[in-house]
Amino acid sequence: MPKISGQGAGYIRAALHAYKAGDRKHPSMRTLAAGLSDQDIADLAAYYESSGSGVNLPATAAQGSGKAAELMAKGGCTSCHGANLSKPILPCNFPIRK
Repeated sequence: MPKISGQGAGYIRAALHAYKAGDRKHPSMRTLAAGLSDQDIADLAAYYESSGSGVNLPATAAQGSGKAAELMAKGGCTSCHGANLSKPILPCNFPIRK
């Protein structure tokens, strides 16, 4: 799982749309992305981009907008990406771009 804190919104949007379309194959992410609207994807992308650089982050991520917080809780984002969204669990198999 990649570090997503501070990741560029364009990258997050593209990744979520690719999971939703089936172009990316991670089963959990495909399932989560399938239920997201374009606005949900935009909200999450904006939140992750604004959450920091991934360096020297607090132990837990800052509270996002109500919608972003709701979507993160529903998707269980921190279970894979860490409490501060900066925890890689496995080496990433795709390039991280901003």
